[in-house]
Amino acid sequence: MTAGIKFVEELLGVVGPGSFLVLGCEETSLPAELLAHGCRVFVVPGPAARFEHDFGGCVGPLLPEGTAPFDCVLVCGSMMMAIDDPVSVFAALRNYTSRYVILAPGEMVAHAHALGGRGQQSSWAQSALAAGFRRAPTQFSVGLYGDLNHPQLCELSVFELIDDAALQAGPMDWLLANRDLHMDMSREWSPRADAHMVRYALAADWVRPGDTVLDCACGLGYGSAILAARSSGARFFGVDVDQGAVGYASHQFGERYGIEFVAASGTDLHFLEDASVDIIVSFETIEHVENYDELIAEFRRVLKPDGRIVASVPNLWVDETGRDPNPYHFHAFDWPKFRDAFADGFIVEARYRQDAPGGFKLWDAQRLLERRPLESHEPDTEWWIIVASADPLVASRGRYRHPQFERSACSGSHVAEFAGHYDDPWLYRPMVQMGERIADPVALDDLALRVLGRVPIESADAGAAITILGYRLLELDRHQQVPDLLDLVEAYLAQSSGNPHVQRWKISASYVAALLCRRLGDRAAAAGYF
Repeated sequence: MTAGIKFVEELLGVVGPGSFLVLGCEETSLPAELLAHGCRVFVVPGPAARFEHDFGGCVGPLLPEGTAPFDCVLVCGSMMMAIDDPVSVFAALRNYTSRYVILAPGEMVAHAHALGGRGQQSSWAQSALAAGFRRAPTQFSVGLYGDLNHPQLCELSVFELIDDAALQAGPMDWLLANRDLHMDMSREWSPRADAHMVRYALAADWVRPGDTVLDCACGLGYGSAILAARSSGARFFGVDVDQGAVGYASHQFGERYGIEFVAASGTDLHFLEDASVDIIVSFETIEHVENYDELIAEFRRVLKPDGRIVASVPNLWVDETGRDPNPYHFHAFDWPKFRDAFADGFIVEARYRQDAPGGFKLWDAQRLLERRPLESHEPDTEWWIIVASADPLVASRGRYRHPQFERSACSGSHVAEFAGHYDDPWLYRPMVQMGERIADPVALDDLALRVLGRVPIESADAGAAITILGYRLLELDRHQQVPDLLDLVEAYLAQSSGNPHVQRWKISASYVAALLCRRLGDRAAAAGYF
C-alpha cells in the first residue's frame, strides 16, 4: 500500500484525527504519517499475524491495556488477503472500534480481477452491513459515485459502527419490512442506494459556512447525516411527516451528527420562524404533494432572502397512459415543469441530471451525476436536480444576519457590517460573495441589472452590480457595451460618500474599467483607471 501524505490526508479528511488500530501494515510510512498528523497509532503487522475467525485471539493479547476501543480500525491489504469470512471479522471488529472500520486494500486493488469475489467492493460492503455497520456518511461524495460503476475495491472504503442500542432501535428486519416506504440507504448496497446518497453529497457542496440547513422529507435521516457530516453548516433540521421515520432518524443520527429531527409536514413547518433557514434540501418530495404550490410557498416563508433550495424529481416516470404508476405520486415532471414550479420568488441557477441502473426508466444506465446547462436540450434521464436561490429582490424581509460573521470577532467591523452599509444587505451572498453567489452567470447578470434599476447610484449595492457587469463584459468580450459600462463607472466614481463599502466598490469598479479599456487598446484610459 502506498501510504504517502496524500493518502493520509484523504483518510483524515473522511474520519478525522484520533486513535488508529492498523492491521496488516508492512510500510512504516503509514503510521509515521498518522503520527505526524497528531494521531495515536497501534500497529499489528501482517500477514504474519494471521487471522483466526474469532479474531480476538490474534489481536487481543497484542493490544496495550486500556487502549481499546480505537476511534478507527484500519485494515490493510495484506490482512484483507488473510480473511476468509469477512462477516465474522467485521462482527469481531465491533469490539475494537468506537466509530469506523476502514479498508485500505492497497495493491489488492491492482489485483482485484484475479481475486474474484474477494476483490469486489460489494462482497466487503455486504459483509460490513450484515455485521452492523453502515456506509459512512462522511465518505460519500459526488466523485465517488461514478467510481462505483466499477465493481472492484476502492482504495479507501469507510464503514461506521452502528452501536448496539441503535441496532436494537432500528433492526434490519424492520427496515426491510418498510422498504417500499422508507429505507436507510446507508445500510444498503445497491446502485439505487448510491443514487439517493449522492444527491445529499451534492447538496452538501452547496451548503455555505454557518448555514442553517433543513432536510425536508428526510425519511430515515441518512441524508441529513451526510449534510451534517460533509458540509460546514452550523445547524441541521430533518423533517418528515412519518413519526416512525423520525424516531429511527433520531436514534441513528440525531445525537451523533447534531441533527434535530421533527415530525411535521413540509406544507406546515410551524416550528420554524419566517426567514430562518439558509438552505432547504428536499429530494423527491413535490411529486408526493397534491398541491405543491403550498409546499413551495412554505419553503419561501422559512427561507432567508439569500437562501437556497436543492430539490429533485423523477423525470417523466410515466406509463403508456401518460400517468405515473407510483400510487404515492400525484404529479409527473419533466424539466420545464420542474423549473416552472420555482418561477415565483426563486432564481434557478443550476440543474443536474442523474442516472442509476435498475430503475423505472433506464435499466442499464451507468451511475451518472453531472451538471447541465439550464436551457440545453438533454437526452432522457432518470432524475432532475435543481438548485434555486430565493430572489432577494422579492423575498420578505427580516433582521439581516450573515451566518459567518454573526458569532465572530468581526462584529462591529466595517468589513462585515453589511446591514449598515448596503441598502439591501441580503444581496451580499447571492450577488457578491465569491464561492457563494448565484452560480449561473446569466442569472447573476439579470440580478445585477435589476439591482441597478432600483437602488440609488451612490449605494454600495450599485457599485457591486456595476463591477459584476463589468467582469461579465470582460468574460464575454462584448466591446460594443463597454462605453455604457464606463459611463456607469464614471457616475459611480463621482459620488461622494463616507460609506467604506462604497469606497471599496469604487476601487473594484475602477479596476475592471481599466481591464476593459486595456482590452480595447485604450492604454491611456486604462492607466487612468489603474
